[in-house]
Amino acid sequence: MLKLVIALTGWVLLCGYFLYEYSEHGSGLLKHFISPGHPVKAISHMAIFLMPFLTTYLGYLIYHNEKLRKKAETERAKGESIIEAMGDAVSIQDTTFRIIYQNRLHREWLGSHAGEYCYKAYQNNDSICEGCHLAITFRDGRIHVKEQKRTTAKGTLYYEITSSPITDSSGTIIAGIEAVREITARKRADEELIKRGQALETSIDGIVFADLSGTLTYVNKAFIAMWGYDGQCECAGKSMLEFWHKAEDAAVVIRALQEKGSWLGELVGKRKDGSLFDVHLSATTLLDNEANPVGLMGSFNNITERKRTEEALQLTRFTVDNVADAVYWMDSTAQIVDVNETACSMLGYTREELLNLTVLDIDTDFTADRWVNAWEAVKSQGKLTLETRHRTKDGRMIPVEIMANYLRFGDRELDCAFARDISHRKRAEEDLLKTEKLESLGILAGGIAHDFNNLLQGVFGYISMAKMTLDRKEKSFSMLEQAEHALHMSVNLTSQLLTFSKGGKPVKKKISLQQVIQNSARFALSGSSVDYRINLEDGLRAVEADEGQISQVIQNILINADQAMPEGGSIEITATNGTAPYKDHPQLSKGNYIEIAIQDSGVGIPEKYREKIFDPYFTTKEKGSGLGLATSYSIIRNHGGLIDVASEPGMGTTFFIYLPAVETEKEIKETVATSSSTLKGKVLVMDDEDIILDIAGEMIKIFGHEVEFAKNGEAALEKYQSAMESGKPFDIVILDLTIRGGMGGAETIERLRAIDPGVKAIVSSGYSEDDIVADYKKYGFRAQLTKPYRLSGLKDTLNALLTA
Repeated sequence: MLKLVIALTGWVLLCGYFLYEYSEHGSGLLKHFISPGHPVKAISHMAIFLMPFLTTYLGYLIYHNEKLRKKAETERAKGESIIEAMGDAVSIQDTTFRIIYQNRLHREWLGSHAGEYCYKAYQNNDSICEGCHLAITFRDGRIHVKEQKRTTAKGTLYYEITSSPITDSSGTIIAGIEAVREITARKRADEELIKRGQALETSIDGIVFADLSGTLTYVNKAFIAMWGYDGQCECAGKSMLEFWHKAEDAAVVIRALQEKGSWLGELVGKRKDGSLFDVHLSATTLLDNEANPVGLMGSFNNITERKRTEEALQLTRFTVDNVADAVYWMDSTAQIVDVNETACSMLGYTREELLNLTVLDIDTDFTADRWVNAWEAVKSQGKLTLETRHRTKDGRMIPVEIMANYLRFGDRELDCAFARDISHRKRAEEDLLKTEKLESLGILAGGIAHDFNNLLQGVFGYISMAKMTLDRKEKSFSMLEQAEHALHMSVNLTSQLLTFSKGGKPVKKKISLQQVIQNSARFALSGSSVDYRINLEDGLRAVEADEGQISQVIQNILINADQAMPEGGSIEITATNGTAPYKDHPQLSKGNYIEIAIQDSGVGIPEKYREKIFDPYFTTKEKGSGLGLATSYSIIRNHGGLIDVASEPGMGTTFFIYLPAVETEKEIKETVATSSSTLKGKVLVMDDEDIILDIAGEMIKIFGHEVEFAKNGEAALEKYQSAMESGKPFDIVILDLTIRGGMGGAETIERLRAIDPGVKAIVSSGYSEDDIVADYKKYGFRAQLTKPYRLSGLKDTLNALLTA
C-alpha cells in the first residue's frame, strides 16, 4: 500500500499545481507553465512536472525491494528447514568463533549457545581449542572431517564432525559451518565387520564366498592351507568345480543352493597337488535385504582323521561285538553304561534293556558292599579276575569268569569287564571233581578205617587186659583208663570228620583271641624243640567264634609247622586289627577283621602241593591223617572268614587267617555257675537208643538224682504232663534232637513250652552242625550237651540248671 501511495503522490501534486495555475492564468496555463519568465519558476515547474515520474519510480523500487526481501526470506526459510530436517547437528560460527546459528538437533545435543564462543560453550576454554578443525578450515579454506569419541550416560558414542567455510561473493571467508553426525552404529558395525573378518581368517574351518555361478570371490587362510594353495590370489576367481574330486559333486551343491538355499554333507576334495581328502561342507545362499540371492557361502571341515577314527571305531566295535566274551562297561555306581552284542545274546536282553540295569541286577552274588570292595580293588590294582554267576532274562544262572579292567577318560571312571561263559568248563571240572572225590573217598575211607582200627585195637586190648587183671585192682583200673583215653581220641577223630563235612557248625560266643592263641601254642608245641614268639597288637578286637574250633585251627597249623622243622626252627605268631577290603583278598566283605599270621622257618610247600593242602586226607607225611588243614579250612569258612597260605620251598610257610571282628578287644570271660556239692532233682531223659538211656540213667543216678526215660516226644510229653498234674514235676528234661520214627527234640521243646513256659530243657545231639545246637537258647533250651559227654560235663550242666 505504501508503495502505491508514494507512486500517486507525485501525480496528485502535479494535478493540484495545474489547477492552481489554471485559476491564475486561465487559458494561458500551458504558456505560463512552459515559459514562466523567471528561472526559479522554470526550475520549480520542471520539478513539479518530474515529480510524478519520480514518485512512481520510487514506488516501483519499494515494490521490487519487498519482492526481493520476501524471496530471500523464503530461501532462508527453505535453507533453515533443510538444515533443521537434516540428521546432522549443524551450527554456524563467524570467524571469531562466535556461534551465530544452531539447528534443533545441535541444540538438543549440546544445548542452546547462540551468541557464545564455541570454545567457551563446549570446552569451557578461554581460547581456541588446540587442533580445532574449524580454525584449520578458516586458515586453508578447505573442508575437514574428523571423528570424536565421547562418554555419556548412554555409553561411549562416536561422532563425525565436518567443518566447511562460508564465503561472500568475493570469496572471502565470513563464517564456518560445522556438521556433527553420530556414527556409533556405523562404528560398531565396522568393528563387528573387522571381528568377523578376523574370525574368518583365524577360523580352523575353510570359509569361502562365491557369486551365484560358483566363482570364488573370497577364501580364508584355512581354506588356502586345506587345499594346499599359496595365497588368496590363486583361489579367487576360480570355479568351485576345480576344488572337487568329482565336478558333478560340486554341480550338485551349486544346484541345491540355487534351488533350496542350503546344502549339508560330505564330499571328497582335491588339493592343488592332486591328493584327495574328505571334507564336510555346510553351504548356504546369501540374500540381500529384499531376500534376493546375491552370493554363496561355504564352510569346510577336513574330516579325514575323523573318518579314519570312525572307521577304526567301527572295526573295533565290530570286533568287540563279535568276540566270544560278553563285554560290559560300568561306572562306579555299578550302572551298566555299554555292552557288546555277545552280552545281549548271552543274557537274552536287548542293549537298551541292559543299559537300564546295574551289575547287581544281573549278578545275584554281588551285594552293594561287595561291589564297592571290587571297585576299589580293580581301581587300585588296574585288573581283577574272579568267578561269579550271571542271571539271564529268563532266570537261568550262567557261571562266568570275569576279567575286570579299570579305565579313566578325563574325569570319568569305568570298569571294562570281560565275562566268559564257563558252563562247559564247570561241567568238565565237576566231572573231574566227581572222579577226584571218589578217589578222595577211597583215601578217606582207608584213613578212617586205619585210624579207627588203631583206636579200637587199643580199646579192645586194654579192656581184655583189664579183664585178665581183675584181681589186681590198680592194674585193671590203669588198663580201663587207657581204654577211655583211646575212646576220647576216637571222639576227636569224629569231631574232625564232622567239622570237615557240612556239619561242625560253630557254637559262637564273643571271645578274646589272646588266651586262645597263647593256650593253643602252649599245648600244640609242648615238648617241641621249636622256638615260638607271639606278637599281639595292643587293643586287639574280639571275635564271635567257637573257642574250641578256633583253638583246633591254630593247633593244626602249629603241629604242621612243627613237623616241617624236624631239626628245630622258629615260629612267629602275630595278630593284628585290619579292615577290608584287602588288596590280596577282595572277596572279603567290607568291615573289621582280625588277621592272624603263623610263619615258620621250615622247608616250605612245593607249588604242586599248594592247591591240595586243604583237601581231606591229603598228606605228604608218614604220620598224620591229612584232616588237619581240611578241618581248619571248613572251620574258618563256617566263621565267615578266610584262610590262605604263602610259601616258597626252602623259605618257610605263612598261614593267614582272617576272622570278622565284633568289638574292640576287652577281657571277655564267662563263668559257668557250678557247685561243688551235688543238688538233687528229678530228670526226664528222651532218647531212642537204649544204650544211651542206660548209661545216662546210671550217670544221673550216681549224682543222686531221680530219673525217668522216654523213647520219643509223645512219651516225653505224656510223662511231663502227668508229673505236673501229680504235683511232682520234672526239674530238668534232656532231649535228643533226632528220634527215628517219632517226635524229635525240636518239636518236643515247642510243646513242652506250651505246657510249661519255664521248662528247663537240655538239647543233646551227636551233631554239632545243627542250628538248634549252635543257637540253643533261641529255640527255648537252657543248655546243650554234645555226645559223647563226660560225667563231669553232665554234672556241671545239671547243677547249673538246678541252681538257676
